[in-house]
Amino acid sequence: MDIVLVGCRGFGKEHLRIYSKLGYDVAIVERDPEEARRCMEQFRISKVYENYEDALRSNADIIDLVVPDGLHYEMGTLAIRAKKNLLVEKPITPDIDSGISLIQQANESKLKFMVAEQFYFDPSVAEAIRRIKNGEIGTPHTVIVRHQSYRKLEGWRNEKGMVGRGILIDEGTHYIDTLLNFGGNFRSLRSFVHRTWDYVGEDTAEAVFNFENGMHGIFFYSWYYPEYPLIPEFEIIGDNGSIYEDVGTKPLEPWTQRKRKTAYGDIIVNGKHIPVETYDVIEKEIGGFLESVEKDEPVPMPPEIALRDIITIDRIYKASSD
Repeated sequence: MDIVLVGCRGFGKEHLRIYSKLGYDVAIVERDPEEARRCMEQFRISKVYENYEDALRSNADIIDLVVPDGLHYEMGTLAIRAKKNLLVEKPITPDIDSGISLIQQANESKLKFMVAEQFYFDPSVAEAIRRIKNGEIGTPHTVIVRHQSYRKLEGWRNEKGMVGRGILIDEGTHYIDTLLNFGGNFRSLRSFVHRTWDYVGEDTAEAVFNFENGMHGIFFYSWYYPEYPLIPEFEIIGDNGSIYEDVGTKPLEPWTQRKRKTAYGDIIVNGKHIPVETYDVIEKEIGGFLESVEKDEPVPMPPEIALRDIITIDRIYKASSD
């Protein structure tokens, strides 16, 4: 298969790492010759395109977009029109209508389309869900998902049109995905969104969910939390036990530096540490997508899941303004 990666800076290098590991030579779109040279020295690069239009005219089977959120729809639409299977970094798009349109376009063209959401493939979440279904904590009634850090944003993440509204459209999407994978569909929610600094969007968001299965959910996400504590990023409480993330095994380094390539650490089940089989979640998502294209099978994460996440984020925004 011929693959073109658009965006080899930043997290694009994680995609290139996986393609090289799996034995694929990948073409890239990169206008900066120095950046292209660095990528070619480090990864298996077959060709460098200076512009996206040339890449779309190529024989590529797959276009992999690792570009600012605000470009997902326009560039994704061009890829589908060029009859390319499409992989795009999360979020699907910053708004619901554009996400729906991309899914419809891919379906009508009979092309594979997936959003690269590595948290969806996390082994600790999968193991926690398995144990919940096995009844190990009784009937679950509360799920808590949270993340906090302290940083200010630079570059495209603070440019209108390049990013969505703020942190929920950005990395907060990961944690919304985890919350919904535990809780399922929700009936209602209440929310609060806050902006501390001079930024295009919010830096703190919190919401309380009522799920259709009777569970309640608590969500908290912040990029403006001075001296934040290290606590489990997910907890599920049942009427006969609990499961939560083991912070002692949690990977804390940036993705490009961490040895354990998972979103979360192991889990604690009813007070007992449970080692979870670890694997590279980015390899799991990208490898699964490549296999779906090769074998003409459904993608491992349906794009409707990513759309679900954006719909929920939109509800959080709207509820906070009510």
